[in-house]
Amino acid sequence: MKLRKNQTKNYKKYYIVYRILDLTNNKSYIGAHKIKFNNENDGYICSSKLVLALYFKNPKNFKKFILGRFSTAREADRYEKKCITKFDSFKNGYNRTKDGGTYRAGRGVKKIGVHYYTT
Repeated sequence: MKLRKNQTKNYKKYYIVYRILDLTNNKSYIGAHKIKFNNENDGYICSSKLVLALYFKNPKNFKKFILGRFSTAREADRYEKKCITKFDSFKNGYNRTKDGGTYRAGRGVKKIGVHYYTT
């Protein structure tokens, strides 16, 4: 079920689909991430090594948008795939697969993401 932001407080965990936009060339990266205890500011950036390298080179060139919040990973996976197509982030962006990579709900494989914390 797609959630509104005010509905997320009722969940111990939920999933977001996000878009990272490179402001210099309008290329996008679409990803999904599990949120625990309603903490969307957990320091997670993304799982793409390329996007992370570009981001740390000049973070001001990137903007992150939350495209949707979902109660299940399966719904987030489906929406992530739709957004990759919608924003053309496979052919003209930073996604390396059409279906969002290695994370698949219910198949025992977890997406490995990178968390960075600033002090």
